[in-house]
Formats: sequence, structure tokens, C-alpha cells
Amino acid sequence: MCIRDSINAEYGELPHHGHMGALDQLLHTEPLGSRLPEVQAAWDALTAGFEQMAHNGGLTPEVIQMLRGMPLDQTPESFRDRCHVTKFEVEVRGSSWSDSRQDGLIRLVLQVADGRGQMAVWVVRPNNLNPTPQPAQLWFHGGGFVCGSAASFLNACCQRAFNNSTVLVAPDVGVAPEITAEHWLKNAVLTHDWVIQHSSEIGVDTSKLATSGESAGGFTSLGLCMRLAEQGRADELRLFVSDIGAFDSDFLDAATPEDEADPMHRACSLLQRQALGLLLGTSDPAELESHKTDPSLFPAQMPPELLDLLPPTVLMTSEFDHVGKRCNERFAARLAPHGKLAGLYVQPGVGHGMYTCLLYTSDAADEEDSVDLGGRRIIKKKKRRKY
Repeated sequence: MCIRDSINAEYGELPHHGHMGALDQLLHTEPLGSRLPEVQAAWDALTAGFEQMAHNGGLTPEVIQMLRGMPLDQTPESFRDRCHVTKFEVEVRGSSWSDSRQDGLIRLVLQVADGRGQMAVWVVRPNNLNPTPQPAQLWFHGGGFVCGSAASFLNACCQRAFNNSTVLVAPDVGVAPEITAEHWLKNAVLTHDWVIQHSSEIGVDTSKLATSGESAGGFTSLGLCMRLAEQGRADELRLFVSDIGAFDSDFLDAATPEDEADPMHRACSLLQRQALGLLLGTSDPAELESHKTDPSLFPAQMPPELLDLLPPTVLMTSEFDHVGKRCNERFAARLAPHGKLAGLYVQPGVGHGMYTCLLYTSDAADEEDSVDLGGRRIIKKKKRRKY
């Protein structure tokens, strides 16, 4: 089972008895109550990093620059050999930015001269797909809203495209503070429209489009779904998959970061507030608080009538996810009554962006014992035999 299967399923079959609806009986999602030994060191390091940055003032310009220089993609390069990758430049008006290369990394640079720029869009096509139009997923990268690019996640893009047998389109919609939420989501819609307009050129079946995203990319994907629903175009997407997505204002429920009851959330609360402030274009905590229910900044706050229009939705997070667990659980509870929740899967024993023995790639997988979502293979829960 993969994203391709779910795109191909009849819309009416989801989420109750179609491909995705059965997954709640296949995935091992019971909490472990403790972190797996394989990820404990990584989780401790991430928590300590959050706390150290907060102690030193949080997301200062120096810290943002440092984060932008860090490698984010740990996916094996071998997947690059299995796909054909093409870079396109898409004209952007209003949000006005482009990319430039510096030390082999992508840096996003404002273009202010005429309000126009070029947005890099990467199209990844597995070599084993036939040349006819194929199902596609529009994938958005993570990076805490302040770093990352499609180019910096190309290995992961190739893995996701190959494992799911889809064309994958990954745009550089921007990073904060250079790009604010308004233009960020405009760039997401622009990319979606570009895919439809150039479907013949890139070999995409526009009747079988999905969107997916990781961390901040979950915000972008859900924001795209929301904008299309607002425009009466919700049926242009067949599926939405979010992995460790950050798209709600749950971290603003506490008056201050120090008031967070859970130490896990307390560790990253200041950074979340600062990152979303940069996305909003403000450093004023009171102004950020005033946008707590603003769906342009927090798409999970969209009005109920738009929830009715969303595509079937799969939400994935982790038991010890600093950023996404609480907001995904909250959004799942809000989404379920509208019949659009295909599944909420909380991976046990791991944290934000941490995947261990529960997840492995399709070339090493037993198809009878696993399912594949978002380019990662997840082991099925073993059922005890009756004798």
C-alpha cells in the first residue's frame, strides 16, 4: 500500500473502507511510554539544542544562518540513481524571490527591484515509471520555517517518489523571514497551478494529484488544501498526507513557554513562537497571540465549512514529537466528524523526524508485513495466531 494506491482509489471509498481506511488495523501505533534506545541519544541532542538556542535568545539571525548551513537530508544517495530529476524555474510575482548558490547550498534571496523572481521547482520521476501520465504528489519540505529547500532534500524526494511510484514535484516556496505566510501559501498554489498547466510536459495525470509535506511542509500542504477549498477547487487534490506536520497554534495555549506543562513542549515553545512570528512578519508576542485563530498562519484553524471540502487526510506524528504530536492529535479530533480523517498514526517510541526499525525502504521490505506512506515503510502490527 502506498500513496499511489490511495490516489487511485475511488474517492467515495475513503476513508471508511478504502485503502487508507484499513490502515488503522495494520499499523502498530500503541504508545511505548518510553523512547526506543536507538533514538534516545538523538532525542536528547534535539531537546538540548532547543533549550540551548532558547537560552541564547532563540532564532537570532546568526542562528538562522547556522541552521541554513546544516545538512538536513539523511536519505541514502542511492535513490538518486533510480530517478530522473529536472529543475524548472517558475516566475513568481509579488512574493518576489529567487534562489542562488553559495558553497554548494541553496540560499533564498529577496528580489525587490521589480517585484518578480524565479521559484525553483524540482520534478522527480522514477526511472521505472512508464512514459504515460502518472499519479503525482506535490511535496513540501520542512526546516522549522526558517531553513531548508527542495534542493537540500532531493535524496528524500527521490526515495519518496520511487517508493510510492509517483512523479514528485518539490518547490522552493520560501523560508521566513524572507517570505511571510501570505506569499508562502501563494507560492504553494502557484506551484499546484504550474503542475496542472505543464502536466503534459512533466508527465502527470492531473486527475490523480496528492499533496504531502514534512514538518513545516505539513503547514504548506494543509495551507494549499485550504486555499484550493476557498477557491472552489478542492477536488483537484485526491489525498493529503502530513508527516510530523506543524500547522496549529496549540503552543500558544500557554501564556509563556515556561508555562508549558510538558517539558518536551516547553523545550521548543520559544522557538515555535519565534518561527511563526517570523512567518507572520513580527517579533511582537502580542501580535502573534492575536493571530492564534488565523487560518492563514495556522491552517488547522480553518472554518468548519472548509474542513468538509478537504481531501482524505492522513496525519502522521510521533509519540515524542516536540513539535507535531499535540497539534496533529488536536486537528485529527477536529477533522474526524467531517469524514475526512483517513488516519492518525502516532509512531511509537520516536521523536520529531526520527525513524528507526519501524520504518525501512521498499527494496528491503516484505510486502506482506508492511505498508508505505510518504516514502517510508512502516511495519504492520503482528497479529497473534489462534490455535
